[in-house]
Amino acid sequence: MNEINHEMDGKVKFAKDVRGYDDNDGSKDDESDIPMAAKKEDEVDKYTKPLREAHAKYLQYLKGIEIDKEKNVFTVNIAFPLEFKKVLMLTLAEQAMNHVLVRQVPGVEKCTLIKPKKAGDEPYLVIQGINFEAFFHHSEILDLNRLETNHSYALKAKYGVEAMRANIVKEVQMVFGVYGIAVDKRHLSLIADFMTFNGDYRAFNRIGMEESSSPFLKMSYETTMKYLVAASQAIEKDDMSAPSSAVVMG
Repeated sequence: MNEINHEMDGKVKFAKDVRGYDDNDGSKDDESDIPMAAKKEDEVDKYTKPLREAHAKYLQYLKGIEIDKEKNVFTVNIAFPLEFKKVLMLTLAEQAMNHVLVRQVPGVEKCTLIKPKKAGDEPYLVIQGINFEAFFHHSEILDLNRLETNHSYALKAKYGVEAMRANIVKEVQMVFGVYGIAVDKRHLSLIADFMTFNGDYRAFNRIGMEESSSPFLKMSYETTMKYLVAASQAIEKDDMSAPSSAVVMG
């Protein structure tokens, strides 16, 4: 007798082809003879059984389920006929997410492990976001002395202004290095000193220039009329000690 068993992949199978089915003679297959494909199906069944019970009426539209443990990916393939009612997948996904527990580290959006590509290389993590505290709790597996970030101000909050100064130089060098431009490190050190000499972060733009006491220096950079009017209203004086002031006045 051929009993039909509709499996969740949408294919018609006979009950005798399903693991656990007893033939007429009552014999059972030996555990060691079970093919790898059957073991994989059993593993998938462990995760999908609750879904089958809860959504049995939709099993006919379920075409396949795949699990990739290495990538932590669970894939479900479904197909509906053209005459089927409209399905809003985004709404269904949002409803499902409300019942799913998702663990998240505050401030970290994504974490990717970069595996070594050749001998001698070391694996490392690329993080999208910033949260030093999250890594401090795992000092036994992470080398905290080799943390790098392009968020210089966040680095200053944890390691001090000197660390921020060195990071500014490194980041500017990396930007120029992408285009094959070599810049003397002394010039970059001068910029980093200007941005950090007051113990905090000062932007290297016209907003940072506003802290300067030289009106001519500020006017020589950008928005000349703005600084000229402001200096006139405040009756500011320039002692001509700044190089830019001297150049402006000849």
